[in-house]
Amino acid sequence: PWLEMYWAAYVELSTCRPPGMSGVPSIPWTAIADYARTWGFDFEQFGDLVYYVRRMDGTMSDWSEKHHG
Repeated sequence: PWLEMYWAAYVELSTCRPPGMSGVPSIPWTAIADYARTWGFDFEQFGDLVYYVRRMDGTMSDWSEKHHG
């Protein structure tokens, strides 16, 4: 259950993807930093947020590549 806040952040941050010609563009680091600052994440939570968002983003990119070429 404690990972839910990172999932919620990922869902919100997914709206910050830059437009891309192909594939799924990565969520910008600046968007992650802004989110963490807005919600008052401490240094450790920020590190975790970056880690989890990057992992979920990588999974999304892999899935998109597999299903859409």
